[in-house]
Amino acid sequence: MKRESFLRFIMIIFTILFLECSTLRELANVQKPLVTLDKMQITGLSFNDISFKFDVGVDNPNNLSVKLAGFEYDFQLNDRSFIQGKQQEEVLIEALSKSVVNVPITLEFSNIYSNYQNLESMDSSSYQLNLGLFFDIPVLGETKIPLTTKGNLPLIKLPSIKIVSLKLNNMNFTSANLTLNLNLNNPNPLELLLNKINYTFAVNGSEWISGLNEKSQKINKNSDSNLEIPIQLNLLQLGQTTYSIISGNRNVTYSLNGIVNIGGNNSLLQNKDISIDQTGVLEIIK
Repeated sequence: MKRESFLRFIMIIFTILFLECSTLRELANVQKPLVTLDKMQITGLSFNDISFKFDVGVDNPNNLSVKLAGFEYDFQLNDRSFIQGKQQEEVLIEALSKSVVNVPITLEFSNIYSNYQNLESMDSSSYQLNLGLFFDIPVLGETKIPLTTKGNLPLIKLPSIKIVSLKLNNMNFTSANLTLNLNLNNPNPLELLLNKINYTFAVNGSEWISGLNEKSQKINKNSDSNLEIPIQLNLLQLGQTTYSIISGNRNVTYSLNGIVNIGGNNSLLQNKDISIDQTGVLEIIK
């Protein structure tokens, strides 16, 4: 063998041994990834449900890549398991790099209130998310790393609308002016907006007024708000029966039908149409 060929052969052997030793050193120093909660963000909010995501940071301190094989979660409300799930989508975490894993969760308020009746009167609820992330790590094999985070989430309920009174302001033989007073109740920990109301109001089976009010009205959080609807009646058209009803001192039956559109005083809470279908008996206040 020529001298040059022999030296080249020796260099190749040393290179292989060096690389193998370097790889062995790296394998001997393999560490578990560092898992942290980077952010929790509400991504959707309506009167029906709430959606949010947890951004979980995975920091790989190794000179070798590791694989996130999936994760499992247990979401608790008031220290009790509410929903559980698994995600098996694989994510490769490159050497000496950090990746973010999203954990999305959606909760329906109807399910919350059916399982936790005491929460129907609450503005918020405590939660705890228990995560278990599964990694395929060289040398260490399959490794589960736990992560727990706690917080509070808002509880949203549908607002209600009801008739408070029907007041006669003035009348003569040809016309009558009345005011229908409505109460809007906001049971939520955030401000709402009454965007519009489309309504029909009838007394003793006779329609007195219908209309569309698109004037926005604010409803403070955890409070009531009044809405006044003016009613102007032409007694010549409605006849003697209506005149007798208004001028008399007896109670009347009523029906209020329509749709109320309500949303949040921010861009997060989605608008919702709420149907009104009410009947009852009331007294005309003079």
